Amino acid sequence: GSFLKATTVSYVPYGIASDGKGSLYTTSYYTDKLYKMDQNTFVIEKEMSLRGDKYFTDLTIDKENDIIYIHRLADTSGSSSGIISVYDMDGKLLREFPSPNTVYPVGIEMVDGKLLIGERQGGGTTQKLQIIDPITGRVEFSVLNPYNKRFGPRGLGYDGEKYVYQISNCFPGGGGLTAILLMRVDKIDFGTT
Repeated sequence: GSFLKATTVSYVPYGIASDGKGSLYTTSYYTDKLYKMDQNTFVIEKEMSLRGDKYFTDLTIDKENDIIYIHRLADTSGSSSGIISVYDMDGKLLREFPSPNTVYPVGIEMVDGKLLIGERQGGGTTQKLQIIDPITGRVEFSVLNPYNKRFGPRGLGYDGEKYVYQISNCFPGGGGLTAILLMRVDKIDFGTT
């Protein structure tokens, strides 16, 4: 495809989500900010302060209930857990709960009323994708990430019908970035119908 529109921002965005009403939301990885921007002009319409000072890795929007879920790291050691923060569309904190993904949690997506969350680090048996209850954070289903590579898994997306998408990086042998992969998985593989 071709670029239809592009812009630059003065922060490091991790994650982007549409509210379905003409606005996009992005988080800043290195600051405590959530930005609302016009999806056509990319002009920032609102800047909101988040709880926590940095390391916001992804976000998703529950469009039916106008709620934003944000995944945040406790630190960047690669062995820390994270927090899932829940906000209304004006940036008011509603609640928080620990992320059940305990090794560099990254990736969060609303799939049929549940949250699908991922983690980047590990490999082997620790790199999971999990379906959790969006109110309690209780794990309802867990599966080893199909792309089980160190530093690999990143953001998650859902087409609203059948497929979950994951973007992943490839750092073979811990060296430099050699590829970026997009994977499509049937949501049935995550215990949803």
